[in-house]
Amino acid sequence: MSHQTHRSHQHQLNSYERGWSDTSLGLGFFRASNWETFRGIFDRTVRRWGMSELPPELYQRWYYSYEEDTGEEEVYRPAGYAFPPARAARPSLVFQRDGTYVEYRAGPVDRAEPRPGRWEPAGGNKVRVNVGEKARTLDIVTHDETVLKIRK
Repeated sequence: MSHQTHRSHQHQLNSYERGWSDTSLGLGFFRASNWETFRGIFDRTVRRWGMSELPPELYQRWYYSYEEDTGEEEVYRPAGYAFPPARAARPSLVFQRDGTYVEYRAGPVDRAEPRPGRWEPAGGNKVRVNVGEKARTLDIVTHDETVLKIRK
């Protein structure tokens, strides 16, 4: 067996071991040139399943900024915000494009523990979130890349 034939044969074995071949999608599918195609398919699927898009700036982890709270609004800031020191982990929440919602609350050792759930549109600026057995509606007052305000 020539060196070239051996190398080709070895590549084929490695591909099969990983569960894909050169003719399947494989990891090469996720090159930048294919991402827009994938994104279009994903967006159509989300719309078909009845989920609407939230504004893109909401798809991130938001940390509770209790220092900025008012009597009517809870204020959340993104991870890069310069928060003052806190004794325990800050509560936070995450909206993901696929309808996943995660709340992080302080656990028994003051570490943020995730509580996974789902979100769905509830009309207007409202989003219904379900975490475990509990459901609530978030009334988003204002948002941009730097702040998320939710009516109490």
